[in-house]
Amino acid sequence: MPAPRSLLPFLFLAFSLPALAQNLTLQISNPQPRVGESFTVSFSMDFFNEQMSQQLQQQASLEVSQPPFTHKHYSRTFTATRAGQYTLGPYSFTFNGVTHTSNQLTIEVIEPLAKEEGIWLRQVQFGGEDFLILEQMIPNLQTTPMTPSEFEQGMHHDFEKAFASLRQQPAAGINLNRRHSTTAAESTDKTGKASIGYSLQIYRIEKEEAFAGSLQLQPEHFQNLPANIELPMLVLR
Repeated sequence: MPAPRSLLPFLFLAFSLPALAQNLTLQISNPQPRVGESFTVSFSMDFFNEQMSQQLQQQASLEVSQPPFTHKHYSRTFTATRAGQYTLGPYSFTFNGVTHTSNQLTIEVIEPLAKEEGIWLRQVQFGGEDFLILEQMIPNLQTTPMTPSEFEQGMHHDFEKAFASLRQQPAAGINLNRRHSTTAAESTDKTGKASIGYSLQIYRIEKEEAFAGSLQLQPEHFQNLPANIELPMLVLR
């Protein structure tokens, strides 16, 4: 396996090192993206908001600004172009006399899926937490031709019917909390019309004392699972 590569080399600048220091936590929207998928890296802007609020006091209120800055996070979105391991951080910068230093993340980018109907499941450990990633591709069964953007808009508005999802508590002692979901549509021929839809859902796995230690996912643990689709075997541990 090649050595991890570094992302975001331009994101932070290190200045002088004053006596005070604070930690920043880098976060990522997808703990294991595929080649061609977009993922977002962000960190909290609370330190900036608190400083501004203290200076403005009651004279003004904070509103949402334009990307890459929002009222709570600084974020950047990337598209993975090659499979392999990549290193994020640590980064540091000084704001108002205080040095802020981030953590370091190592992410693995894996190969893309074939454009065909199916469901894919995998459990990923990242940042000391367990995640369950559910991917699904469905064919466009609409008789009226539509562009990928039209198909994607329809999937987004009718997400719960279009795609399978996991029950929040599939068994005693285990909870699956959906952290991130997205849909996309693509054309697989030369017509330019949408022919396949894709769904990505990421769940944080939370285990309690009542958890038996392992759980093999079965059709009853899903909602809206297609009857004619083969469910891959995955045992949560």
